[in-house]
Amino acid sequence: MMPKRLLSRSHEGSLLIKKFEITESFRKKQYSDQSLSEEEAPVVHIKNKRGKSTDFLVGDTVLLVISEKAKVFFEANIEHSNIEFLPVDMQNYGGKGNFWVMNVLEVIDCFDWDNSEYTLFDEPAPDGSKAIDEFMKVVLREQPIGEREIFYTDQFPVELFISPSLEEKLLASDLVGYRILDVNEYL
Repeated sequence: MMPKRLLSRSHEGSLLIKKFEITESFRKKQYSDQSLSEEEAPVVHIKNKRGKSTDFLVGDTVLLVISEKAKVFFEANIEHSNIEFLPVDMQNYGGKGNFWVMNVLEVIDCFDWDNSEYTLFDEPAPDGSKAIDEFMKVVLREQPIGEREIFYTDQFPVELFISPSLEEKLLASDLVGYRILDVNEYL
């Protein structure tokens, strides 16, 4: 079975991230297989400080900002060498509990260039590789994915993918504030 995409999801009245501040060094390393543990803690400003706390905060970041409860869930269900959790400096928030950035250290090349449908930019990416302008259909090669529970791909550096088994565990948990989409949903 194909992996799915994991995203945060806001509900009416839930906490929202107004601003997500990170250093330039952090910005360059995010969505890669590089550790961020030596970086300065991200600063998170909350838009509606009286909002209801969820396990996945939505706002001015694509990186997952998760609750302590979500951190415990991922620590129990994913090999520890594949993820790290970075504390965040919560501003404008008087609520209880800690929040963390979840940094996934698995970035794999599994995009199927032959069977996917896409258009390219006229110019290559800065590193000389193909630069995809728009996706019509995405196909991922299963062999490079293997048994990975959670990962990014080279071609979708901000899209977090999860395995069907991790999806089942998430759906069976009591975590709130996330959504799971098929790879091609909302393209």
